Amino acid sequence: MYIQVEELSGNVAPEVIPGTKRSKPNWIDGETGNYLTDEQLITRESLYPVIQNPPSYDSFYQKVVKNDETEWIVKSYGVEATYKVENLPLENIKNRLFRQLINLREKYETNGIDFEDSNGNKIEVDTTAESQIKITGSFMTAKEGYRKSKSNWKSKNGYFHKLDNTDVQNLSYNVFDFIQQCYDRESEIQDLIEAVDITGDYMTAIDEFKNIVNNEFPIGWPTNALYGRK
Repeated sequence: MYIQVEELSGNVAPEVIPGTKRSKPNWIDGETGNYLTDEQLITRESLYPVIQNPPSYDSFYQKVVKNDETEWIVKSYGVEATYKVENLPLENIKNRLFRQLINLREKYETNGIDFEDSNGNKIEVDTTAESQIKITGSFMTAKEGYRKSKSNWKSKNGYFHKLDNTDVQNLSYNVFDFIQQCYDRESEIQDLIEAVDITGDYMTAIDEFKNIVNNEFPIGWPTNALYGRK
């Protein structure tokens, strides 16, 4: 990108002429037959290359805005575009937090739990959406006595365990309670995020919730969850 610059007389610094941006022209040097270099475009045509180096920023809650062309800086080698970093509207930030919170709850909910059967055996129980349906069905058959006692139950990590109907019902209760705890934790965090307003140092609060939804501090989620363990 190139832009026209007005060379002013005296000690007045040259200024960008707004609205004159264009691509690099294929102008030929009449003496050499070569395309004009950037240096020649500057000295002969006052047409400067635009240097675009936007600042670093956190895209989670900020955006970079390019300043008006009249605020760009003319240098000897080109025109430097200038920028400013702005915070996104608080509601936009909250919506991003809510979406990430949902993703975090789903990871906890569907990555399984630890369960201990009546014989003290530790079992990793799968809690994907598909597994939840199967667990509900197994609970009903075990409760009604239709399930053969001491049938095989395949754990999340691939091992088989002999579970009686009481074990299956207890496993199901653990899963149902675990899922509810995941939703309760999500609701708790969501309410705290919703309560943030633009008074005071609200960005500090946003940073804290950003760490929470990124699971930097896995506190408050069910302790029998397999997800989030270091």
